[in-house]
Amino acid sequence: MGRKIGMDVHRDFAQLVVIEDGFLLDAGQIACRPEGLREWITTLRPDDEVVLEATGNAEAIATLIRPHVARVVVSNPSKTRVIAEAKVKTDKVDARILA
Repeated sequence: MGRKIGMDVHRDFAQLVVIEDGFLLDAGQIACRPEGLREWITTLRPDDEVVLEATGNAEAIATLIRPHVARVVVSNPSKTRVIAEAKVKTDKVDARILA
């Protein structure tokens, strides 16, 4: 079973959280530039699933990731109620909820 990866995407970076074997790991940040994303993509596995928050550059990021993983989901934050209503809003919390 693959990892679940949550990406809280911003213009310049994405905060990452990985759920693997039942453990939640804060995986830091990656640059949201093509070269940074391509470097990170080399760490992905074919059975991984990635969820990222819909932002201006989310579809471009999803397009780069899709060929390398089992599934990519772009989540609309206004429809992801738990994120929209969160009392504590940080990049790490949002990435955890997405994962």
